[in-house]
Amino acid sequence: GSINKLFEDDYFVLELIKLLYDETLEAHVKIEFLTVIEQWGSAVLPTNSIDQAIIALLDVFKDLDSSPTSLAVAVQLLLTVTTLFIENDELLLTDVCTSYLTVLTNLINKVNNLNTRRLRACGCQCLAQMESWKPGLLWRGRESFTKLVREETTDVCQDYIHLLITVTLNTEQLDKEEQANLKSETGKKVIRSQVSTEGKDILSTVSLIMENLFQLTPSGVLSVAWSVARLVKGHEDILPNVFKPLMLQCLPSMDPCVIYMMLFLQKMFRRKILSDTEESQLLKRVVESINNPSTQSSTRLLLLEWMLSYLQEVSR
Repeated sequence: GSINKLFEDDYFVLELIKLLYDETLEAHVKIEFLTVIEQWGSAVLPTNSIDQAIIALLDVFKDLDSSPTSLAVAVQLLLTVTTLFIENDELLLTDVCTSYLTVLTNLINKVNNLNTRRLRACGCQCLAQMESWKPGLLWRGRESFTKLVREETTDVCQDYIHLLITVTLNTEQLDKEEQANLKSETGKKVIRSQVSTEGKDILSTVSLIMENLFQLTPSGVLSVAWSVARLVKGHEDILPNVFKPLMLQCLPSMDPCVIYMMLFLQKMFRRKILSDTEESQLLKRVVESINNPSTQSSTRLLLLEWMLSYLQEVSR
């Protein structure tokens, strides 16, 4: 109740933001302030006060240097601003949002900067979150994001790939919906809209992502492979064997995420990726993982469930 009363005064938030300029204030205190704004700002402040708070926060962001402590504050600041936009989605179509998207894209454009890679990763994640919340928000940036994935060589390439696949999937879905609506209205096939994703563009995007999957963590590979599978499923001209190099590379792995990904892809595409011999090797790997003494009981149960589901599906 007391926090609500404090936030009901618009000036309280602005005064809180002013404290972020105080160089004598420790980074963890500034992060706490930003977390409080993130948690309570949208619940109490009116929309016009929220956009003022966002503008003030972005001014703070511009003033931060590249020291490790400042970068930690900057990461939380971006998370706070992104949350404020998502919880007040009417702001996503305003000039304030356009300015914020420019800040984020300028940030992630500085590829291969090791000192800011965590901040750039956060920038990619914030953009992906906003695109997920408002599909089509970033469709104009798809070519730029593709270029960045080609150029980024550090471990945060995973975040760039996630952003690209999110934008591509949403653009693809929006285009299909628009085409269906126009066709139902006219009864004829219509020309593709400006937000369309041509088949050759999808193929080049899929190929680029598959070439860079080696840079991802096991959980990242699983997430991205699932998204790429959705794209491939929607395009008959892209064959499932696009996944074969990845599957062969992953066959020796005993990581549960990787094993699940291989079973998922092989089942989703009805055993069209691996040969019978390769599929036998995969199932043998699953059994070895189950019998491995170091495998936790919960993981062992999951592996058993996945293999049973797979065998039931392919035996139909």
